[in-house]
Amino acid sequence: MKKLLTIALAFIALSANAAEPKTGAQSIMFAKKTILFFLNPGGSPCQMQDRILREMGASLAGKANVQYLSTEEFQTSRAQFEKYGVRGLPTLIILDATGAVKHRFTPGVQSKETILGKL
Repeated sequence: MKKLLTIALAFIALSANAAEPKTGAQSIMFAKKTILFFLNPGGSPCQMQDRILREMGASLAGKANVQYLSTEEFQTSRAQFEKYGVRGLPTLIILDATGAVKHRFTPGVQSKETILGKL
């Protein structure tokens, strides 16, 4: 049942507006900058970072997409956790339009101003 729910959520995310956060079940697209958000949805710091990113929706429109990579979907996002060597959460990594790492934040909650300053 959980796998079916994950597939359904991935389908919904693929159908959603580009300004909406993406889940780890999707391939990462690089039409513009991408913020990779590695998180544990049950963790307080990750929830705080999620609220900040959601509040930034209008500020990010046209500048960057947000890609959510969750520990709850570890089977689908494991390769990304390993590729970027993520050990602490929350972790934000900014990729440029070619997919190269532009900036990697130290694990922890980042402010709106700090994130926008690195875009």
